[in-house]
Amino acid sequence: MEPRENDEIVRLTEALEAAPEDYELYMRRGRLYRERGLFPEALNDFIRASELRPEDGEAAAHAAMIREILEYRYNDIYNP
Repeated sequence: MEPRENDEIVRLTEALEAAPEDYELYMRRGRLYRERGLFPEALNDFIRASELRPEDGEAAAHAAMIREILEYRYNDIYNP
């Protein structure tokens, strides 16, 4: 991960510490994690975002996609 990309994740993490109910921050950080191949971290953020806005299907759709990736990549060790 490039320093700039890591800095953005650090900034988002700090922002979430100050605003732990911010759906958009979880979505942004989840997307960054996904882009970096950090799928478990991305899944956690998308799940939390979907808990914050259950009526918004975007976070749930991202979580489902990550679950599919993990299931395919780690079939022997990932059990939903």
